[in-house]
Amino acid sequence: MLDSVVELLARTNGLATGRSGPTEGEIAAVFTTLEAVHTDYIGIFDMVRRAIVAGEPVEDIAQTLHLRRPEEASERTAVLAHMRLLLADMLGSDAYPFLHAVSAYFVTLPLSGAGQVASALQHAMEQAQCAGDDTLHARAEIARSTHASLRCLQGQWEAVCREHARLEAIPEALVVPAAADDALSAIPPLMAAIGARAAMPSGREFLADALS
Repeated sequence: MLDSVVELLARTNGLATGRSGPTEGEIAAVFTTLEAVHTDYIGIFDMVRRAIVAGEPVEDIAQTLHLRRPEEASERTAVLAHMRLLLADMLGSDAYPFLHAVSAYFVTLPLSGAGQVASALQHAMEQAQCAGDDTLHARAEIARSTHASLRCLQGQWEAVCREHARLEAIPEALVVPAAADDALSAIPPLMAAIGARAAMPSGREFLADALS
């Protein structure tokens, strides 16, 4: 389990119950700790993105993701268990939407979560592990799913930032870690390079194939 996730579990577990809501300092601590978790999660997929760019064997890239998947699943399960209890205690408090956004961040994690992104990534990983001679198409699917995973994480993080800004009554300003900017900006040129060598399905066709 990542150290940042362990710290987040400690922060959420430490939130006092039996009163109207957490203190400003407690909310700030949860937000800061989740930012560290988000940066770690972005970093994992940026590492995959760099492996794709470097031309590492697609089977090795898929294996890296497979090894990470049970770790992410255990983190997701632990955090959601904490958040379920916390949300029940905080129902009706001003902090509830923010805490709900924190919980939602973990619901749709790319490797172990629920939703189309996780399903498409799982499909791409399976294709990569049995690619045979069709490694170019498998690499393209992994690249596309990595891009979607980064965007999924970033979208959920921005939702957390919006609720935090609302709670703190400050002008809305979405905090985007530099790692997320670098990783997201590097994917389109990679996809263009792959597309020049192999026919690529559209995003809609890819998700349809991945989920079929």
